[in-house]
Amino acid sequence: MTLKEQAKQNLLDFKKVMDELKIPFCLMDGTLLGAYRDKDFVKEDENDIDVGVLAEDYDISVIVKKMVDLGFDTTQAFIVEGNVEGRCVKRGGNHLDIMKIHFGKDKAFNLGRTFRDEHGLPPIFAYAYPLHCFEKFDTIEFLGTEFNIPYKTKDFLSVRYVNWNQWVSRADYDFLDKKQVPCIYEDWKNLLKKVVYTYLCSDLIHIGHIRFVQNGKKQGDYLIAGVLTDEAIQEKKPKPIMSLDERLETIKALKYVDEVVEQDTYSPLKNIQKIKPDILIESDSHDTEDIQKMKELVESYGGKVVILPYYKLQSSTAIKNKIKESWQPK
Repeated sequence: MTLKEQAKQNLLDFKKVMDELKIPFCLMDGTLLGAYRDKDFVKEDENDIDVGVLAEDYDISVIVKKMVDLGFDTTQAFIVEGNVEGRCVKRGGNHLDIMKIHFGKDKAFNLGRTFRDEHGLPPIFAYAYPLHCFEKFDTIEFLGTEFNIPYKTKDFLSVRYVNWNQWVSRADYDFLDKKQVPCIYEDWKNLLKKVVYTYLCSDLIHIGHIRFVQNGKKQGDYLIAGVLTDEAIQEKKPKPIMSLDERLETIKALKYVDEVVEQDTYSPLKNIQKIKPDILIESDSHDTEDIQKMKELVESYGGKVVILPYYKLQSSTAIKNKIKESWQPK
């Protein structure tokens, strides 16, 4: 069996295992480039197969056990701070690298490592891609069957390889040169920041708002605050006194808030689907059924919902009522 024939058999056997386990995966890196551009393995890259699995589906011990049952050998796991970030299995002179794909606050990424320092890279770094490339998959026919590939594949390849549609063989490329691989990020921990999302009306700011966002920030590293538009507020409450621009600027000024966005419905559903935060902060004053719906959505991609207590001693409505009660006409 030639090396290319072995690579084909190994990849097809891996797909069979993943289909059996019902774990989605996609072609990555050189394997993706060959399948997409050449309809074949890249020249001189037949000994290396690259695949990616989304972090929430990354049950690596189960995958490796199945591969061993098919005659593959395993190598030492790629472990970063106690987490398995990659695993390699080998058979017949070909190795297959399984990479864990993370969702960061604005990038999707997998971790890499180097044992050489000629490019000045740290031992651990990240390959970071546009988030949309992994929010869903495209498909491609390869080796007589259908494989998942990153969505908008050209966007992925453009940051993974400069001039991806021109170079011919693996020997033409230095995979640790940032000039040739623009998606390399040295500050990988910044990409791993835990993103928190919360939302509020913030019409008249009071101590309850401050404590709510303060406690929300404690749940993670990067707090995004959704400020409800006038229309969103009026789904359940009267029209706010302060304009949306004023409310956005006020919340942005709070030291606990890293980013503000508009939320154009009372439910955070649309923003959650777009941002995919690691943690959604809800208030115990919100409807239980609404919280449960958000909980199901957030947990579906590996996040969680934290419910914080409503500050009962103060509210914007109470402040407005006190103003009305204390007002004396001349």
